[in-house]
Amino acid sequence: GYGLEMNPSAYPGPPGFTARVLKLDRQSGDVEALDLGPGAHPGEPVLAASAGGSEDEGWLLSLMHDDASGRAQLLVIDATDIAAGPIARVMLPLRVPYGFHGAWVPSATV
Repeated sequence: GYGLEMNPSAYPGPPGFTARVLKLDRQSGDVEALDLGPGAHPGEPVLAASAGGSEDEGWLLSLMHDDASGRAQLLVIDATDIAAGPIARVMLPLRVPYGFHGAWVPSATV
């Protein structure tokens, strides 16, 4: 499973948000974390799974607000190794509100 660490005292910013994206192995209990640092506020990660791959093969997509620039980024993270950090950042021209939700849906189901 994938999610966010909710720890309001870890970094300044909106209540409850820190800069850590988490990956939880529900069988072993292992947790892998990606710390994006102060001023980075990621949104809930969504898995864009690789067709025919292993359970966690694919990319995590997360909209992140960057306090320094006041703008948003779409982070693309290798779901098999989130601690390595984003493999791509799409710089958005404006701010995306905190709590913006999304979902990855295969085009065949739309």
